[in-house]
Amino acid sequence: MRLSVVDELVDRYPQLGECRESIVDVFQCLVKCLEAGGTIYLAGNGGSAADAEHIASELLKSFRLPRPLDDASKARLVESCPDHGEFLAEHLEAGLRVVSLNGHPAFASAWANDVDADLIFAQQITVYGGDKDVLLVISTSGNSLNLCHAVRAATANGTRT
Repeated sequence: MRLSVVDELVDRYPQLGECRESIVDVFQCLVKCLEAGGTIYLAGNGGSAADAEHIASELLKSFRLPRPLDDASKARLVESCPDHGEFLAEHLEAGLRVVSLNGHPAFASAWANDVDADLIFAQQITVYGGDKDVLLVISTSGNSLNLCHAVRAATANGTRT
């Protein structure tokens, strides 16, 4: 069962036991998002931005378990790309739908210059987010204005946070 992953985490780090139910709630929210065809959006500042990028990269590719493409996807690659389809079908993976909002430096610098740096993530989640999606923000302080605005914008468009 999927929750065994949470149990394994709490067993490894017993100090997480007191917040196990919150971890389960977040885990179930993320699973529900992905099963519904939604996307997980991540954002953070500084080291938390690096964490958001790292989490996104681990979900876009396989981590502990292989995520091979399904046979229909492999067949489409082979059929549509005669010269390289076999190679693509063999090496591409079925990752999870995840986007780090920190990964758009040209947009971020333009928006900061033209509008307001505190709205960089809020603008992106306003455009990208929907009711099947989740926004996960990572903050050491818990009160970064740009992340708080992103949560407000996500809530307004039905994106879970």
